[in-house]
Amino acid sequence: CEAFHSTRDMIGIQTAMVAHCEKMGDRFAILDTPRDLKPEQVYDYRSKFETSFAALYYPWLVMLNDEGDPKPVPPSGFMAGVYARCDRNDGVFRAPANVTIEGLSGIYTPMHEGQYAELNDKGVNCIRYAPQRGIRPWGARALTNAPEWRYLMSRRVFNAVRRAIYENTQWVVFEINGKELRDSIKSMLTDFLGKLWAAGYFPGKVQDDAFYVTCDETNNSVEDGELGVMTIDVGIALGKPMEYVVMSFEHKLEEQAVGV
Repeated sequence: CEAFHSTRDMIGIQTAMVAHCEKMGDRFAILDTPRDLKPEQVYDYRSKFETSFAALYYPWLVMLNDEGDPKPVPPSGFMAGVYARCDRNDGVFRAPANVTIEGLSGIYTPMHEGQYAELNDKGVNCIRYAPQRGIRPWGARALTNAPEWRYLMSRRVFNAVRRAIYENTQWVVFEINGKELRDSIKSMLTDFLGKLWAAGYFPGKVQDDAFYVTCDETNNSVEDGELGVMTIDVGIALGKPMEYVVMSFEHKLEEQAVGV
């Protein structure tokens, strides 16, 4: 919190960060608490936020400066590195938790087991030291009470899939809006999502339990075709099989001719 004049300033900046992530829909905020908060004060700080687009980490960490003296540092930068490492090694579906954070000498605020458990239940991701295992993040919760978004991987997977589908369906605006195009879109997206499912992104023993793609006459009427509008609906299971979170894409096709 040294860069801020007050906790109020810090909350204001973080609130703006979260609003930006929610508006853009394809990014995620990693938040710190003020440095000197006690464990019993952390939930009050956490209660300032209700969003699936951010996660909160506590406590601050300790590293050695160039002179070898201990220096408290916020966890967010280290956690950004953990996110990147897990994304690179496994994918965004991998929880950025229970991996060693390098370059640290300790935890700024010691806690006991009961405090760790209580904060985890309240959606605060604690970082802890374990003998022989080093310093590790011990939680992967987003700052929301909504069950489908409780774990931050759900939001990050959803964001990544939505962005990939949006970017890879832009070509349809130059095509003729008809059954052939709709079938092609469905086949392409089914193949893409099937590969993600096989890699572990979605739960489910079979593909139908993991996702669906709808791009046919049920969500594209004749009137839509005449107007040059194509709709694609995609549902992906994030927490449990067959419990889908839905994303929809609407493309306005150019110089339309209606296909048969």
